[in-house]
Amino acid sequence: MARTKHPKYTGAIAKAITEKEDRVERRGMFNKGLHQYRFKQNPIEKKFALAWEKRNVSAFTGDPDGRSTLDYLLAKDCNFPAGEVTKRDRVVAATVIQWLGSPVGQGFLADI
Repeated sequence: MARTKHPKYTGAIAKAITEKEDRVERRGMFNKGLHQYRFKQNPIEKKFALAWEKRNVSAFTGDPDGRSTLDYLLAKDCNFPAGEVTKRDRVVAATVIQWLGSPVGQGFLADI
């Protein structure tokens, strides 16, 4: 994975972001959609998927921590997520997010 430049961040923060991206690349994604084979032919799908992954793992460990966007979206009490997110929830959400980066998903977004 090519290193991302972080124009908003410098020093330790930029280094932490880069290390997190490296961890994701090495161990794979926790929030995997069903059709990752499409990444090579549709790089925008990969961008969407990686952005979703970054929002749904700890900034420090790169692992799910129960305080991500998906955790809050699916919590019974949206102020206090309590680990309700299942593996299936992660797959469905990641698949929809990846689809938004596809040509059909981009058409959907353009129609809004």
